[in-house]
Amino acid sequence: FDVPGYTRKNKVHGFRFGFPFSGTSSVSGFDLSLFGSHLVGLDGAQISIGYCGTANKSYGFQAALGVCLNQEHFDGAQAALINKSIVSRGWQVGGGNLSDNVDGAQIGLTNIVTKLKGLQAGIVNIVSRSIGPQIGLVNYAEHGTFQLGLVNLNLQSAMPFMILFNYSK
Repeated sequence: FDVPGYTRKNKVHGFRFGFPFSGTSSVSGFDLSLFGSHLVGLDGAQISIGYCGTANKSYGFQAALGVCLNQEHFDGAQAALINKSIVSRGWQVGGGNLSDNVDGAQIGLTNIVTKLKGLQAGIVNIVSRSIGPQIGLVNYAEHGTFQLGLVNLNLQSAMPFMILFNYSK
């Protein structure tokens, strides 16, 4: 959040505590803030009650009661009510998980991804292209491999709509 203004040029190696907000160029270590934290890069852990965010490629763990947002690549785990990343390599666990590309897993109430290499597990799972299973009550794939759930829509399957499971090559 760049308050005070000089923090946007600081690099933190170790521990940073922000009250009520935290923001800096990058953190290698641990970033803890009360309400929100936005970093340029992360190599470690970022924890906040409200918001955790990073702008560039980051590695590690983000956790918040509200939102975890990464505007580029995130390698590691995100745990929040809403998780969003452009590319996620690892885990997204929360109420809603959004990503363009996932190599790993999305576990939550609603999971939405363009390209998935891994697992989606939730109430509603939506994917454009999947290599890996979808497990949920409602699964939708434009091109997917295996679906297990109450309602399964797989547009590339011989049977695009199936109850209990669906499969395509």
